[in-house]
Amino acid sequence: MKPEKKNALRKNKLQPEKSFDLLDIIDNYFVKKQVTWFWVFFGIAALFTFLLFDLRVSVGGDDSEYILRADNFIKDFKYPSFQGPLYPMVLSIFVWIFGINLPVLKILSAIFLTAHLYFVFSAFKDKIPASILIGTIILISINSFLLFYGSQTYSEAFFLMAQMLFFIYFFKHFIEIKPLNDIKKEILNYFLLGIIILGLGLIKSLGFTVLFVVIVFFAIEKRWKSIGYSIAGFGVSFGIWQTIKYLLWHDSKAQFSDQAISLLQKHPYDATQGTETFLGFIQRLIDNSNIYLSRQLFEIFGLRPEIIEINNSVGAPPILPLVTLFVYAIFIVGIIGNLKKNKYLLFTGIYLFMMMGITFIILQTLWESNRLIISIFPFMTMFLLTGSYSSLKTKKLSLLQFIFPIIVIVLFFSTMNTSVSKIKEHQKIFKAHLRGNITAGMTPDWVNFINMSKWAAENIPQDKIIASRKPSISFIYTGRRFFGIFKVESTDPDTLLNNLHEHHVEYVIMASLRKVEAQKTEYIINTIQRYLGYIQQKYPDKIRFVHQIGANEDEPAYLFKIE
Repeated sequence: MKPEKKNALRKNKLQPEKSFDLLDIIDNYFVKKQVTWFWVFFGIAALFTFLLFDLRVSVGGDDSEYILRADNFIKDFKYPSFQGPLYPMVLSIFVWIFGINLPVLKILSAIFLTAHLYFVFSAFKDKIPASILIGTIILISINSFLLFYGSQTYSEAFFLMAQMLFFIYFFKHFIEIKPLNDIKKEILNYFLLGIIILGLGLIKSLGFTVLFVVIVFFAIEKRWKSIGYSIAGFGVSFGIWQTIKYLLWHDSKAQFSDQAISLLQKHPYDATQGTETFLGFIQRLIDNSNIYLSRQLFEIFGLRPEIIEINNSVGAPPILPLVTLFVYAIFIVGIIGNLKKNKYLLFTGIYLFMMMGITFIILQTLWESNRLIISIFPFMTMFLLTGSYSSLKTKKLSLLQFIFPIIVIVLFFSTMNTSVSKIKEHQKIFKAHLRGNITAGMTPDWVNFINMSKWAAENIPQDKIIASRKPSISFIYTGRRFFGIFKVESTDPDTLLNNLHEHHVEYVIMASLRKVEAQKTEYIINTIQRYLGYIQQKYPDKIRFVHQIGANEDEPAYLFKIE
């Protein structure tokens, strides 16, 4: 036998032909077709975003607050404090050009959200198994809960986009390691990393968590010098920002100092209950884990209802602790399975766990909302698939690999069913919006409140100050500034009355805003009622009725004059 043939045979014995399993077959298919699949579902996402487009502001008021802060920034150069300042600063450019134009500002969110989808694909393309990437793209592209933020002026869409730009930058410069002979370029990379992390934190305070994500990743990789450079890069960036902020606005407070007060209290609106204890924060972690991993996450996927009937009333479905533990287990398997196999998924898993951990520990449980996890929902989706993929890649479970496409198919149809239902429900409202009926789809309590805001803005002289429980919403629909009464600081009538006089408040709107938005009950947001009630008990002549909108049985709004 010729030596060449012997060598060839020996080589074949040493390197046996690789066997392909079902997941390999799926991966190979999507590697070839992933661009086509992406653009198809990118188009579907753009279509669904349009069909779900909502010209109203939310009843929560945070989206209106961002617009109000943008207006204050561009007109009065007032620093947009409390929540992240960067988003209102970006919005202010468009407010300066177009004014308070809701359709324009909402289209901006649609651009941010769809750009985020493109950057998800760009960041992970050819870096993770194609079946995980395309599965993630499919499931987030058709999700009505995520796409909802494409027509809202919350900061979520902007943060989702910025977050993925961070991933692209970090993957390129700190995972795809290329030797740098130029120390200046290396230092510049870490300085730019610090600036990007600062930017994420200035959009949402939660974004500062990214610094700890980077530190943990480098620690696992034993890149100790990188930890020092990253901390230094962020420290310099943060110091420069704080200096600029102080010089321009004489503001030396950290961004999260105001928010920390309500986060550290046992009850965010009642300081008398005291500060939360260590065990209290552990309980928050447990409670929020159950709320968001067994309820909100599965509502977003369309697998659980948003509300159910309980004793002739409506409420949230119960938490399911076993489901919470199962979801955590899937996420952990995804991380452990990629400790050495895939650094991109390892970093993403660390990011997901750190963001979830901080969110679940610090946020008050009564603030429950899918909005609080929507910025990490794409990664939750990715790691549900990653954990399943990693499990089914083991020899013991390899015969069950058919389960992976079944998971994607089930989630696809449950998500699509929910999205199609929401689109159908929204069409009548959407058409009414296009005809100019901006309050279409709102409950009577909010219609009356908005109409009262309009009536007061038109009929009360411009030099008079009007108070409102939702001043930013009153501003959006009238263009007039209102004074906000958000809590009852005291039960002493003189203290409350003096507070109004000190702020030159002469009129107060009192609405009947529901505590349970989906159903009219005896319970309302009674902040203004209690505020004026304490004053009226001692000074009945100090509060004079001016106007009412809505019948007494139809959740009316009132306007009172403060004498």
